[in-house]
Amino acid sequence: MNISKEIPVVIAFDENVLIQAKVCILSLLKSSTQNECYHIICMHKNLTKELLNQFDYFLSKFRNCSWEYINMHDLFKSAYLSNIGPQSIATYYRFLIPRLLSKYDRVIYVDVDYIFRDGLYQLYFQENMDGYYLAGVSDWGVIKAYQSYLLNRGITSDEYINAGFLLMNLKLINQDNMVDLWLREVSDEKKQWLFMDQDILNLTCQGKIKLLKAKYNFIPPGYKDLLILDEYKEAAGEGNLHYAGPKPWKCWKGRKGMIWWGFYFKLPFSQRDIAFFIRSWCMIVYYFFKQKFTRIIYYLNRYLGIRLLKMDADTYMETECSPKQ
Repeated sequence: MNISKEIPVVIAFDENVLIQAKVCILSLLKSSTQNECYHIICMHKNLTKELLNQFDYFLSKFRNCSWEYINMHDLFKSAYLSNIGPQSIATYYRFLIPRLLSKYDRVIYVDVDYIFRDGLYQLYFQENMDGYYLAGVSDWGVIKAYQSYLLNRGITSDEYINAGFLLMNLKLINQDNMVDLWLREVSDEKKQWLFMDQDILNLTCQGKIKLLKAKYNFIPPGYKDLLILDEYKEAAGEGNLHYAGPKPWKCWKGRKGMIWWGFYFKLPFSQRDIAFFIRSWCMIVYYFFKQKFTRIIYYLNRYLGIRLLKMDADTYMETECSPKQ
């Protein structure tokens, strides 16, 4: 495949989210036109030969992609993991993309909890990245809820982006030796960033971050009040979905969650994990009824004064499905 024609897409994962990685990649290849060619770079942690062979078989079914694997071994094994952020050191792998893939001027990075509903040709080949290290979508959830935290850490909230989908200008990042700075930040045990790699990227790249439209990284249910109505409708209706909060394989996420399961069922039968499916739907049903029950109890407590159980607002919120993993 001609490097000038392909779109390099990087995804990082370990064996705990292998199914999710396949669903993400499948959604990209199924949602793109036949003229779009992708080179999928899989950054992984010690996947066995058997698992890699399964991945080879899965990707071989598509004509519009090539792929390669980069084993990260035990890199970042001592890196800090926040209680809020992803519970995997694979989240830090993106820091090494500029060095490992320096043959490219730019690449696209995507998290595994992501569903594509459109291709990437226009973004990759036509987005002007002159003077920018990164391009991404504003993370309104963090900006609204953690203003004081961002301020205390010296991070400008006006251009704070979600790192789950990034267009990375590798040429400029390498030219300015940004990787060394990122690695120094992650090795500083005193700093313990709440949103880990995302905070580090936002802090160190301030002033050189380009904001993209919400359609490139729409986190359901979105923030309708903070977006232009047309941009919100475009993102919610046909934008790419990022399940950065509670995951659709753990919690009931309504129609947006069923979009993820729709792509799961498009996987070849041999690539599906029956144990994963059963375990996931047991959790979904459990959390669905648990949430309904606790919601009833909470409102009885709050509005009718019926104290069936001791429950305040914080306790009620804790019954929401955990966003981790």
